[in-house]
Amino acid sequence: YTLSLHDALPIWIEIWARPITPVVRADFSYAILFLNRRTDGTPSEVSVINRELGLTHEAGYRVEDLYTNKDYGVLSPDDKITVDVNPSGKT
Repeated sequence: YTLSLHDALPIWIEIWARPITPVVRADFSYAILFLNRRTDGTPSEVSVINRELGLTHEAGYRVEDLYTNKDYGVLSPDDKITVDVNPSGKT
Protein backbone atom coordinates (compact mmCIF):
# COMPACT_ATOMS: atom_id res chain seq x y z
CA TYR A 1 0.00 0.00 0.00
CA THR A 2 1.39 3.43 -0.90
CA LEU A 3 -0.03 6.90 -0.53
CA SER A 4 1.60 9.98 -2.10
CA LEU A 5 0.82 13.49 -0.95
CA HIS A 6 1.56 16.53 -3.10
CA ASP A 7 0.40 20.07 -2.51
CA ALA A 8 0.87 23.33 -4.44
CA LEU A 9 4.53 23.49 -3.45
CA PRO A 10 7.05 21.05 -4.93
CA ILE A 11 6.90 18.85 -1.80
CA TRP A 12 6.55 15.10 -2.18
CA ILE A 13 5.71 12.83 0.72
CA GLU A 14 5.36 9.10 0.16
CA ILE A 15 3.82 6.83 2.78
CA TRP A 16 4.47 3.11 2.53
CA ALA A 17 2.75 0.43 4.63
CA ARG A 18 3.81 -3.20 4.68
CA PRO A 19 2.61 -6.15 6.76
CA ILE A 20 5.37 -7.69 8.88
CA THR A 21 5.72 -10.21 11.68
CA PRO A 22 4.78 -10.79 14.41
CA VAL A 23 1.34 -12.03 13.50
CA VAL A 24 -0.99 -12.01 16.51
CA ARG A 25 -4.20 -14.05 16.27
CA ALA A 26 -3.98 -13.99 12.45
CA ASP A 27 -3.49 -10.18 12.42
CA PHE A 28 -0.30 -8.75 10.97
CA SER A 29 1.86 -6.03 12.43
CA TYR A 30 2.77 -3.23 10.02
CA ALA A 31 5.83 -1.18 9.15
CA ILE A 32 5.01 2.35 7.98
CA LEU A 33 7.56 4.48 6.13
CA PHE A 34 7.19 8.23 5.59
CA LEU A 35 9.52 9.44 2.83
CA ASN A 36 10.09 13.16 2.22
CA ARG A 37 11.62 13.80 -1.21
CA ARG A 38 12.30 17.49 -0.57
CA THR A 39 15.81 18.64 -1.40
CA ASP A 40 15.87 21.96 0.50
CA GLY A 41 16.62 20.42 3.90
CA THR A 42 13.27 21.35 5.47
CA PRO A 43 11.30 18.70 7.39
CA SER A 44 7.60 18.33 6.60
CA GLU A 45 4.84 17.72 9.13
CA VAL A 46 2.57 14.90 7.96
CA SER A 47 -0.74 13.88 9.52
CA VAL A 48 -2.62 10.77 8.50
CA ILE A 49 -5.50 8.76 9.94
CA ASN A 50 -4.50 5.14 10.54
CA ARG A 51 -7.49 3.84 8.57
CA GLU A 52 -6.15 5.68 5.49
CA LEU A 53 -3.05 3.47 5.76
CA GLY A 54 -5.12 0.30 5.79
CA LEU A 55 -4.80 -0.10 9.57
CA THR A 56 -8.36 -1.16 10.33
CA HIS A 57 -8.17 -3.59 13.25
CA GLU A 58 -10.66 -2.31 15.84
CA ALA A 59 -8.37 -3.22 18.79
CA GLY A 60 -5.87 -0.72 17.42
CA TYR A 61 -2.13 -0.76 16.92
CA ARG A 62 0.79 -0.02 19.20
CA VAL A 63 2.71 2.70 17.38
CA GLU A 64 6.39 3.47 17.89
CA ASP A 65 8.62 5.81 15.88
CA LEU A 66 11.83 3.83 15.45
CA TYR A 67 13.70 6.90 14.17
CA THR A 68 12.98 9.10 17.21
CA ASN A 69 12.19 6.33 19.73
CA LYS A 70 8.82 7.98 20.46
CA ASP A 71 6.12 5.61 21.72
CA TYR A 72 2.64 6.76 20.65
CA GLY A 73 0.93 3.98 22.60
CA VAL A 74 -2.05 2.11 21.16
CA LEU A 75 -3.88 4.01 18.41
CA SER A 76 -7.25 3.08 16.92
CA PRO A 77 -8.01 3.02 13.19
CA ASP A 78 -9.69 6.44 13.51
CA ASP A 79 -6.79 8.09 15.38
CA LYS A 80 -4.57 10.55 13.56
CA ILE A 81 -0.81 10.33 13.77
CA THR A 82 1.36 13.39 13.09
CA VAL A 83 5.08 13.08 12.38
CA ASP A 84 7.88 15.38 11.24
CA VAL A 85 9.58 13.80 8.24
CA ASN A 86 13.13 14.82 7.46
CA PRO A 87 13.97 15.13 3.77
CA SER A 88 15.81 12.32 2.03
CA GLY A 89 17.35 14.64 -0.56
CA LYS A 90 16.50 12.16 -3.30
CA THR A 91 14.25 12.89 -6.27
